[in-house]
Amino acid sequence: MKRFQVWIDLQDRRYARRLIDFLNMRYGNQMQVFAKGQKEVLPDGQGVLLSDRHTDETSYGRQMLVSALEGVNPYQSGHQIARAILECHEAENQEQPAEEDRRQWVSVYSATGGIGKSTLAMGLAQALAEEERKVLYLSLEGPSAWILYYQYPFAYTVSDLLYCFLMEGAEKGRQQLQKMVYKQSSGVYFLPPCLYPDDLMEFTEEELEAWLSMLKTEFEYVIADMSGQMIRPQRLILEKSTRLCYLLDARAEGEAKWQDFQVRHRQKENAEIFCRYGGRNKLSEILLPEEEQLFEICEGKRQFRKETMYFKCLKQTIAAWS
Repeated sequence: MKRFQVWIDLQDRRYARRLIDFLNMRYGNQMQVFAKGQKEVLPDGQGVLLSDRHTDETSYGRQMLVSALEGVNPYQSGHQIARAILECHEAENQEQPAEEDRRQWVSVYSATGGIGKSTLAMGLAQALAEEERKVLYLSLEGPSAWILYYQYPFAYTVSDLLYCFLMEGAEKGRQQLQKMVYKQSSGVYFLPPCLYPDDLMEFTEEELEAWLSMLKTEFEYVIADMSGQMIRPQRLILEKSTRLCYLLDARAEGEAKWQDFQVRHRQKENAEIFCRYGGRNKLSEILLPEEEQLFEICEGKRQFRKETMYFKCLKQTIAAWS
């Protein structure tokens, strides 16, 4: 459990010191308690400030008045004061949902190779970027033809980000992420895929889930171009995705693979099913138009032509996401 900050600002400094020591000793696994103005620690604006004076210190977080007449009674037991702090913090989190909860991890998967899964993933990323969303295109299938689509002047890859997170933690990983990703002229952020797809296997489930959470805090949308090889990390990513986009090959062989995938993996309710090579006419599926001239060249790299029916179809799809 992540500990939150609690700041104490009382005119009776001796009592404040005793209260700080008590709360850190008994509730240190849930909260970090400091004296207001403690120079070696900076407030994060998401904690709780206990004060016996009316102040407007929003940088410290939500304020709780300490008074014998109203607010938190300083003469009650330390356990009751701790309970009031925890209730205040919980109420604050309920009133203001974490920004990450409003962000989306979109996994694009196909049981059939070579039918345009990466094209679909990159198209969704570009369509979102045109809506002024901060979006990261993340390829998790190893070597690909990304060099045809994205500029990338650095030597970093997803492997570097994985190992930075694994060795140095989420905060350092977040700092390095900003240095590693490169914004394209289309507005999409990009980081080349792992040198070896098995790099993901180095993570435990808990570490991988924390890594996904870190990326969601930095981007409104992460478009994950999934590998067709359904290894443990891929299964977990699909499970933790806030939205799934399946690309279905409606021909006989693709239908068989799709049926097999549905048997082995439970389909999520928030899945979008995109269909190619077939005349299927189900309202739950999005039929992708078959067009040859999907791309134009911009700064030596491919970008989607905005006037194509294919790109307009993707724009209509994401319009309902937000």
